[in-house]
Amino acid sequence: MLEWGNERPLDSKRHFSFEDVVLSERIAHGGSRAIFARRMLTCADLGANHVDMVIVPPGADIGVHTHSESNQELYIVVSGEGV
Repeated sequence: MLEWGNERPLDSKRHFSFEDVVLSERIAHGGSRAIFARRMLTCADLGANHVDMVIVPPGADIGVHTHSESNQELYIVVSGEGV
């Protein structure tokens, strides 16, 4: 498994689809089970830290971690539900 966030981002195209991207299996922030993710955009692309596409299988999680006030996360749930 790759270390979280160490892969190279894809081209800076602005339309992404889960059907068009290869996701890497990884444990995120000490989570309990593997998730599947790909870094899509970086700070150089958009002026924010990054944008990732992630699949969190049932029972998996993105481990407990913290952020500074200027670094926040936004999740858009496409299907299923978060806890």
